[in-house]
Amino acid sequence: MGRPVHFTTGMGFLVHAEGPQTVAGMAVLGHLARLTARMKAKLIITIMNPETIPMTEAVVEAAYKAEGKEEDYKPTEMILFLSSSQQAYVSGAIGVMHREKIAANIMIGPFFAETLQLIEAAAYIGAIQVGGTARTMNLAFMAAACDYTLLGEEIFAAGAYISQDPVLLGSLVGQDLFKYLAVILVVLGSILVNLGSPILRSLLRT
Repeated sequence: MGRPVHFTTGMGFLVHAEGPQTVAGMAVLGHLARLTARMKAKLIITIMNPETIPMTEAVVEAAYKAEGKEEDYKPTEMILFLSSSQQAYVSGAIGVMHREKIAANIMIGPFFAETLQLIEAAAYIGAIQVGGTARTMNLAFMAAACDYTLLGEEIFAAGAYISQDPVLLGSLVGQDLFKYLAVILVVLGSILVNLGSPILRSLLRT
């Protein structure tokens, strides 16, 4: 379409409980950067947390090198640190969206009050939007306003599937196995209680 793609991880925390969401967002960014490099589309990444700048640069550079497009990797034009203040960042990101007339807005990571502001700005321009977060308070905004939404744990699955990183895939498999185990134990416990077996009660007492 001859128009740029905008990507953000929102708050982009790393040393925080929300850190895994940022890592999942970076995995998606790596795949996105390979696509933009292959198709010669302009990629713009707006950043609020300066801690994520080195990781972002490394991910995008590796993606462009993998596609043999090292000459197209221009970090000063592609990776924009706007502000570590939430509303100042939002104002800057909205300005970037409007000036560049973005074709797509992709938001994967921990999002807070900036969620709907960014989505509304991109919708006004007519950009297609993909959103994903594990923060339930802001997930509703993405589900209502984005064209495609990754709900909660889906961002981790998407990041692992796209990157094929053994560590991410292993953690995803581990989570799934524990979920299956929990379901099996609940079903087994229900059966034992209905049969009048004292095994479950004795286990819970210990």
